[in-house]
Amino acid sequence: MEISTPLMLGLLAVASFGLAYLGSSVGLVLGQFRVPLLVWWLASPLAGLATSLAISTVGALVGAVRHATDGRVRPRLLLTVGVPSGLAAYAATQFAGSVDERLLEAVIGVVLVVSGGFLLRPQRGDDKPASAAESSTQAPVVRRGTLIAELLIGVVLGTLTAFSGLLLGTLRLPLLLRFTDTGARAAVGSNMAIGALTGLLVGVSTLLEGHVDLLTFSVLAPATLLGSALGARATGRMSRGALRRLIAVMLVIVGLWMAGAALESLLRATA
Repeated sequence: MEISTPLMLGLLAVASFGLAYLGSSVGLVLGQFRVPLLVWWLASPLAGLATSLAISTVGALVGAVRHATDGRVRPRLLLTVGVPSGLAAYAATQFAGSVDERLLEAVIGVVLVVSGGFLLRPQRGDDKPASAAESSTQAPVVRRGTLIAELLIGVVLGTLTAFSGLLLGTLRLPLLLRFTDTGARAAVGSNMAIGALTGLLVGVSTLLEGHVDLLTFSVLAPATLLGSALGARATGRMSRGALRRLIAVMLVIVGLWMAGAALESLLRATA
């Protein structure tokens, strides 16, 4: 039984809304789940990837604006993580063909599962609401070690982005939580803002090159916008523990998805 185009686009829009809501609430884009749906629907890996990236960028921009309005974006991280990430991604593109992206995605997936597992461990004060200082837009005093860690995160993830074709917000978020002095809410907002800036540069390029399916984009983008805005709003309503647990669960799910899909592809190629 064939599904009509309007009905299928409607189902894809609902799925995109759900992904945007969940992703934005924890500072992620979750394009890994949308890509296979659009590749199947558009019957073209290039069109599916480009259209999903354009939709993800729109959602990330809206989510980032909402997070910034609520004081959850740290401008310092845009400079210390976002700028090095973009420069490294640009410089590494000429070497991208030398790495098997399936193996890289499998490794990233395993790292995400391990990171999510560590975040699931209970910590003191998890169920307390955020303090006013945690949501403050004032930048904390930056230690030299923290600044170096942020620069390294940007360079390493920018390089991996060039090799994998993914924005890697799912990998950036646990690194921000672990190696910077940023609280969970600020890490969520800053991570989405960094992803939005990176995606905007790449997304505009793919749109100008004509790889984006405009009909699919025009239907899914509004649903993604709404889901992203509502998800970002929900971030401020959760306790620190609930937010951290949600982040951990999403990291584990995305990690298992990425690792499983990549390993399956590698096994098929070697069979």
